[in-house]
Parts: sequence; C-alpha cells; structure tokens
Amino acid sequence: ILDEPIAGLDPLGREAFLKLITKLNSEGMTIIMISHNADCIGEYAQRILVLNDGELIGDGTPQELFYNVEKMQALHLGVSHSRELCYLLNKRGFDIEQDICTYEKLLPALVGKLKGGESNE
Repeated sequence: ILDEPIAGLDPLGREAFLKLITKLNSEGMTIIMISHNADCIGEYAQRILVLNDGELIGDGTPQELFYNVEKMQALHLGVSHSRELCYLLNKRGFDIEQDICTYEKLLPALVGKLKGGESNE
C-alpha cells in the first residue's frame, strides 16, 4: 500500500519508480496506490477506486472513469492529460477516440488522424 509515492519525485525518478511497481505487479504482487496524479493513474492503473469523504463514488478502469470528463470535473477530479486533450479536440470538431487515457495511445491516434486515416495501432 503506497500513499502518494511519486509526490515530489523528478520525472526520471517517477518513471523509474512506476516501472518498478509495474514489474512487481506483473510478477503477481498486488499494488494499492493512493494518488492525485491523474496522468500516473491513467498510464499505470488497471483499476481505479474514487473516494469522496470516505464514500466510494467510482470503480473501474481509467478508460471507464475518465470517459466522462465533465462528471470528473464536477467532482473536482482530474483526468489524464491525454484524455483531456482528446475531450477538448472532440469539442472543437476533431474526431478522435474518446477512450484514450495514455500518451502511448494518443500519439498514434493523432498521427493517424492528421495523415487522414485511422490510428496507427
């Protein structure tokens, strides 16, 4: 159980730490991490539980919970920067998938759309 383990880390330290816990998780260890960092959660979490004053108000994958950006904003919660960018682009008429939460998925989707086709995944 980790409470805000990446708070205060520089980008390289944060990436190294997150790769380590991802490796531990892939080897069978359950990781419970408390974080306000939506980008981190969007990139690395398999499941998110959202609590408000001790009450469970959300339970799902990053794609499921971050899908409704306006609901998350109404709850004063953020979404990953990648998800927010897709949301804002869509509001401006740029048709891009709305379940993207990670940079890894955002980049090929944008490149594919800008080249006039579908994503390069």
